[in-house]
Amino acid sequence: DCDDVLKPNFIEVMVEQAKQENYPDIVIDGFTRVDQDGNMLYERRYDTINEAIQQSIPLFAKLYKRSFLQNNQILSPEKVILEDVLYQARVVPNHPSLAMVNNCGYIWFCNLDSASHTKLTGFAPEALDAGMKYLLKGKQLLKDSQARQEMTYYVMQYAAWHLLRSGTGIGAKNANKESVRVKQYLEEYFPEYKRLDYV
Repeated sequence: DCDDVLKPNFIEVMVEQAKQENYPDIVIDGFTRVDQDGNMLYERRYDTINEAIQQSIPLFAKLYKRSFLQNNQILSPEKVILEDVLYQARVVPNHPSLAMVNNCGYIWFCNLDSASHTKLTGFAPEALDAGMKYLLKGKQLLKDSQARQEMTYYVMQYAAWHLLRSGTGIGAKNANKESVRVKQYLEEYFPEYKRLDYV
């Protein structure tokens, strides 16, 4: 994001970890959250690599191997909001090799005028359609049922975030109408959501 910054050693630390770990598909760092005056609010660190890949939803603070993305046909989603969880849904089920650092070298600025604070109020036209289309493309590329089940977890997360975050302040009638659309997508394209215990 244009208002975020990196610690001076951020890229160096990530690349060095990639070298030490024989160039995994993804290197994940924690991040530092600061307020509008630059005061640190908190640092997000991960205890294990499994925690890092499951909980590090934002696209930032990661180093991706290009060949992993190309081989799995993972492109950035277009015309969507909540792109972080959409991208995660395409990445995790492909079981990337991983490495982790806890440099917290990405400085995430809390901007109250950002898209996540202003555009996520009301359902953007075609956002749900574009998001679900992106997820369905990813599902079609997955070859085993376990991977498709893993992806369904993120599909459910996307559906919940779409309804709860974008649905802020829109009223019960519009929220109900959009929840019906979400359920129709799930029933038609991701029916396995009913059979997943963790969902």
